[in-house]
Amino acid sequence: MKEKYSRIGIVGAGVSNIGAIRYLRSVGDFHLTLRSDKRTDNILSADRALFGDEALSDIDEELLLLSPTVRRERAELRAAKKRGTKISSDTELFFENNTAPVFGVTGSSGKSTTSFLISDILGREHHASPPLGNYGESLCENLGKYELYVAELSSFQLNYFAPRCKRAVLTNATPNHLDWHTDLSEYLLAKMNLLKNSEDIIYDYDAPLPFEKLPRAAFAAVSSKKSYSELSHSARAENYITVSDETVFLNGKKYIDLGKARRKEEYNIKNYALAIGATLGYIAPESAGAALNSFSGLRHRAETVASMGGIKFVNSSIDTSPERTLETLRAFRGRVAVIISGKSKGLSNEMLARELPRLTSGAVLMGEVGERVGAYLCSSDYPYIYADNMDDAVLYARSLLGGDGTVILSPAGTSFDLFKDYKERGEAFINAVNRFICK
Repeated sequence: MKEKYSRIGIVGAGVSNIGAIRYLRSVGDFHLTLRSDKRTDNILSADRALFGDEALSDIDEELLLLSPTVRRERAELRAAKKRGTKISSDTELFFENNTAPVFGVTGSSGKSTTSFLISDILGREHHASPPLGNYGESLCENLGKYELYVAELSSFQLNYFAPRCKRAVLTNATPNHLDWHTDLSEYLLAKMNLLKNSEDIIYDYDAPLPFEKLPRAAFAAVSSKKSYSELSHSARAENYITVSDETVFLNGKKYIDLGKARRKEEYNIKNYALAIGATLGYIAPESAGAALNSFSGLRHRAETVASMGGIKFVNSSIDTSPERTLETLRAFRGRVAVIISGKSKGLSNEMLARELPRLTSGAVLMGEVGERVGAYLCSSDYPYIYADNMDDAVLYARSLLGGDGTVILSPAGTSFDLFKDYKERGEAFINAVNRFICK
């Protein structure tokens, strides 16, 4: 730790702040103040705790760590900064004190899977961290533990600073989190912050990215739609990664065979290519291929949890935007009943509603997102049902299918109306399925 503090405050007691405090406790003694809009029993042995309207009163700390979702424009925070308080976060402290290479990943979708794959690939030949940050554990809490780091970074974490990474992967950038960001421009600029100070850039050329805003030529451009000749003539990069016939090509030459891969959905093929681009030069292609072929998917991402008769139950609770839900539904064949549930991110649901009749046999709608989707469906013959809880949702979805098909939880919204996060929502779905099967 480069700086010593006697008074430290944290705003919010989430995973990142808890990890940051554990790290700071290990390197020094200080007076800790917990500040939270909501009262919590998890006060981390704080010397002082302020809640509700008092959460940001009388800020006298030298260092204030904010949870990623706390906006820094609040008057109390601006005033504290003017008085000399350093405003920071778990992510910023990590990058200030870390000296090992970091592989940073951001994007509107695919970043969790890509981060996991990069970590798994690097781990075949290096002492690499698991994915940390937005998807996993606190970054600070893992300082000094690994040879290489993999950091999944959200737009919230990137909104106020541009980290230095060895490799920076931008999976895509489509409208998201517009309930938090001031507008789409701010959201996109936050994503681009990952690229500003990073040494190497890896990006998906097929995605609707603001290519003119890339700060320099990429280390690797990835495409699953263009040939090497097409990609190399249209993208600026040192390396070109293309995919055709279950084979990954590097600069036009066969590099890795994906014929034995367990997950071959279009979005996972793209994640494989991005992970390969991020790890070029760090690992042999044979090791990378072994990691990709053994990948069975993330928890809560198109995860088959049970089968009963001809019905398969799939948990994709991590699908927290309409676009991600559409991406998931396009990967399925046959009869599908989808459960849509959650709080809106301020995104349009019109395209999702328009595509549902083509991609599914029916839908169960819950929460704010369900109501918004239902508003578009009300004049159609497409079968849909409203539900108030996950148990009913599973039963209703099953009834929409008849004798065979797939029931899938793909919410298209955040979990914050009923659950603390997408993981808890996914577990609720799994528990509901198990209760249904036991009936």
